Amino acid sequence: MNKCMASEGGICRNAYALGLKCDGYSSECKLRPHYSNVEKATMAVIESIRKSFGLKGE
Repeated sequence: MNKCMASEGGICRNAYALGLKCDGYSSECKLRPHYSNVEKATMAVIESIRKSFGLKGE
């Protein structure tokens, strides 16, 4: 499980939950599934661009 991108320094930075304590790994957070989907889409785009240009890690 990846850390939620809205969690920064143990505090939620989302506009709706701003200021609430959050370690970024809470499974009870209602917003977490949405952030997971955004992260998956982001990683898919990054991988697609890397494949398009033939970029590979070492």
